[in-house]
Amino acid sequence: YKTILLNTNGILLTEQSCEQFAKYPGLTITISVEGSKALHDRLRGKGSYRKVLKGLEIGLAGGLDIIIFSLACRSLLQDLPQFTERLFSDYSGIQYLALSRLLESASGHHLVKNEFLSPKDFLNIVKTVSLLNLYGWPTAFIDEPLTNVIGDMLNLSGIPRSRALHCRGNLMVLADLTLSLSHTSKTFHRKYTAGSIKALLSSKDYEQVVCANQNTCGTCRHAAFCCDNGLLRPVKTVSNSMTDSLFCQEVLNLAQAH
Repeated sequence: YKTILLNTNGILLTEQSCEQFAKYPGLTITISVEGSKALHDRLRGKGSYRKVLKGLEIGLAGGLDIIIFSLACRSLLQDLPQFTERLFSDYSGIQYLALSRLLESASGHHLVKNEFLSPKDFLNIVKTVSLLNLYGWPTAFIDEPLTNVIGDMLNLSGIPRSRALHCRGNLMVLADLTLSLSHTSKTFHRKYTAGSIKALLSSKDYEQVVCANQNTCGTCRHAAFCCDNGLLRPVKTVSNSMTDSLFCQEVLNLAQAH
């Protein structure tokens, strides 16, 4: 494997576990921190913010490569500059802050129903990420090449290139050993066993979800911009939206209007 990310909530990191993780070359630990203490505890449970920061301190002290994951949601958008400043000021060993746009949660949890980014919110958070990187705080979107398109369209500096979620070679093993492309969907009905990753990567099932979508994107006026920037499949609107239009089209229409 080129890289292996172990995605955690940080709470169970101990000195002993970090010693074990440090033995694996190329392993990066990702720790989820959802912005401010109030937001993190609201989304992940009272008292969890204090515990995750303790795990982060232990991991950094143990010499682990650590990336911070945060959900790109409406509440984070309001606090993103302040949160990023605190993060890199207090924990200098972090590699970078990785933002993941909030999609439909697998459980449909009521705590996130008002947290989905609108097209205007998404455009604003991409502009904010550009400024954060220019200021020297490394921040990137993961699995979101729509940000590449916006950066190109608006000529923004400081937008790190993002791969698509549906990208060849990209695969996730969830906690229940299900193989998938994301936390929020069961892309494949297969469980991890020895050899199953290699088998899936060469299967027709996998090819169908990583190939370009010509049916929808081929008729979109933004298709050339998207193709040049690695966005080969449409980005759908979250399920609680009242519109039938595609999220990517709404965002790019706004960007083009600017």
